[in-house]
Amino acid sequence: MEPKTKQYLLVTVVGVTLFVALLRLSAVLAFAADLVDLILPILAGGILALFLSVPMAGLEKRLRSHFQMERSPVICLLTET
Repeated sequence: MEPKTKQYLLVTVVGVTLFVALLRLSAVLAFAADLVDLILPILAGGILALFLSVPMAGLEKRLRSHFQMERSPVICLLTET
């Protein structure tokens, strides 16, 4: 297949896909809302884990110096790392 033919085919497929998506806009928007509802808890959990890792690292450092051990079971239990 020639490169020019591939380009025309790609433009046609994208155009038809866009036309069908615009015809069924309510279904496309409902699918996008379902996708956001699915991804939002995963994203929120990742952000929460990122913000909680910084104070937990400081707590682990303080507990490690307090107990004078490298990796105490108490430190592992309290910081869950």
